[in-house]
Amino acid sequence: MDRPLISFALFCYNQEDFIEEAVRAALAQTYSPLQIVISDDGSTDRTFKIAQEVVSSYHGPHEILLNRNERNLGVGPHVNKVMTELVKGELIITAAGDDISVPERTENVFKAWNATGRKADSILNGYQRMSIDGEPRDVKTPTSQMCFWNETIVSHCKKNIPMIMPGCTQSCSAKVFGKFGPILYAPHIEDDTIALRAVSMGGVLLIPEVLTKWRMAGAVSKAKSPEYMWEQDRAYRYEVATQLLIDSVKMDNLSSVNRSLIRYVARANMLLSHPKSMCIRLVGVVLLAFICSPMTTFHNFKLIHRKIGEMHWRKLIGLAKRERCA
Repeated sequence: MDRPLISFALFCYNQEDFIEEAVRAALAQTYSPLQIVISDDGSTDRTFKIAQEVVSSYHGPHEILLNRNERNLGVGPHVNKVMTELVKGELIITAAGDDISVPERTENVFKAWNATGRKADSILNGYQRMSIDGEPRDVKTPTSQMCFWNETIVSHCKKNIPMIMPGCTQSCSAKVFGKFGPILYAPHIEDDTIALRAVSMGGVLLIPEVLTKWRMAGAVSKAKSPEYMWEQDRAYRYEVATQLLIDSVKMDNLSSVNRSLIRYVARANMLLSHPKSMCIRLVGVVLLAFICSPMTTFHNFKLIHRKIGEMHWRKLIGLAKRERCA
């Protein structure tokens, strides 16, 4: 069986208490050939130095790439840099500096991906939550299935709840970034954007194996109040909606995505009150006008107009002209 190069991307920032365990888990992956990218987003503590020390004593078969950003880029730009500049594999396993991947994670994800004919563009596995001290908590496992762009997937966004599984379980094909490019409009929840891109391509594969240990209230996964999380989620969902609209220009199966896309944006605008609302409405209509047939575009205009309220058509025409010139 042909075994392609796979990349294991470990993202870290100010996680000196956990990074050694995370790096050793990456180095312990049983799959080969494997490129391991350990990327530090300008930590101000000893995170990068500890990672260097662990890697310096490694003499295994994996190819190791250590990267340290000169300044803190933030989650989205950091992910974009790693995914578009540093990784080389056909499949990319992602991990955070405060979480732990079991040694067989890459091997099992590859086998599941290979069984689909390597068509799945996102793979989400089961995980076990653990306390900040590493004490095991409950286990979360998805039902084994392939998911494509349909109401089951989009309903997660419509109902304002997270995607299928958290980002700590995410793996994706290089095509997700190769086709759509960097994530520019949703810098805080790249995992949702990756999964939404994937369902419009080769689909999302869910596998029940518990391959990740997710640290709750860790250096990245900090506990927040319900009020803070709600406000944060409102803003983040607008980011995802905007990125999805931009990505839709490059989606091949637009006929099946189109109606769900309109409902997604309409639902976001009806549920959430946000100062960027008008901008997203305008961008959505303009993009749909450019990517749909005349008859479908006319139908979409009526549907969007009815669902998300009156629009300032003069602004819309100006935005359309700017988009056409760009």
